[in-house]
Amino acid sequence: MAKKCFLWIEALLYLGFLYLDIGGGDRPIEVGCLSSLLKYSGVWLCFFWSCRYRQWITLGLFGTVCADFFLLFTEQWLVGVTCFLAVQLCYSIWLGTREQFGSARYLQRLVLLCAGRAVGAAAVLLFGLALAGVSIDLLLLVTVIYAMLLVQNTIKGVRSGERLFAVGMCLFLLCDLQVGIYNIAAYLPQLEGSQVFSWLEQVASVGMWVCYLPAKVLIALSGEKRA
Repeated sequence: MAKKCFLWIEALLYLGFLYLDIGGGDRPIEVGCLSSLLKYSGVWLCFFWSCRYRQWITLGLFGTVCADFFLLFTEQWLVGVTCFLAVQLCYSIWLGTREQFGSARYLQRLVLLCAGRAVGAAAVLLFGLALAGVSIDLLLLVTVIYAMLLVQNTIKGVRSGERLFAVGMCLFLLCDLQVGIYNIAAYLPQLEGSQVFSWLEQVASVGMWVCYLPAKVLIALSGEKRA
């Protein structure tokens, strides 16, 4: 019964903000604020649901709550992305251990291994971007490291047999691909003015949340199996 209530409330919030995002209206500021509140309420609800399990997913979803506050209600993009980087480290730990928390030494090695792989892959990608003439700033640096962790966890999730988590991470990846499309013009200004890119930007502005909240719901539910 509790799960049905959780899913119904999430579904209503989901339909509510999609209606506002697609419909728009004559008062875009008020509509945007209401849409953001509905989205943030859905993220909080996922965190509360995961609190029943007391696993690393719970910590990851708390990090998501923090990240979305900065990204939805402030312009502190770097803080928000850094919180999401911490979220991915929590998911890496959850995937890497069958215990609820594990020993401190094992967790330390696991975090260093996952972070090391992500940083190495990010360094190669950033080097390529720099050669292509893209200006590298701190936000882009942290974002690329985060993206490498996200890809890493998505692959691990698919291989792990944790079906809900795997689908959730795939949706998470699709969401962030659209976030990338929506923000890429800041680093590739030559894209501005393109009708194709303008259309992609408009689709991504709605599509990112089409994928995002279902991803959070599935990730929250995935902890149930190990509870």
